[in-house]
Amino acid sequence: MMDQRLRTVVRLSRRDAIDDVMIGRIPLRSLLCQGLEEIIHWDSEVTTASVASDGKVTVSLADGTERVAHLVVAADGARSRIASELAGRPTSHRLRASGLAGRTR
Repeated sequence: MMDQRLRTVVRLSRRDAIDDVMIGRIPLRSLLCQGLEEIIHWDSEVTTASVASDGKVTVSLADGTERVAHLVVAADGARSRIASELAGRPTSHRLRASGLAGRTR
């Protein structure tokens, strides 16, 4: 397990290995973005998205530009309009449950 600065907090031996790996949002984002800093567009509001027959996604941004990509990450919440548009259906449902999460030192 790693902390927000990508420091190892817990190391599991092979005999203790589990199927789930715990990693925070910030270190996961850092790991996934390594080497992609030049092509990732942060803070871009997508207004429409469509998938072509070759599988590429075309997105129109609020500033009027258009981007074509193999992968689009819609990180705008559980009720993402763009994710629903690309999936052709809502991607989340209301549950009669609630949760509370926190971080401790």
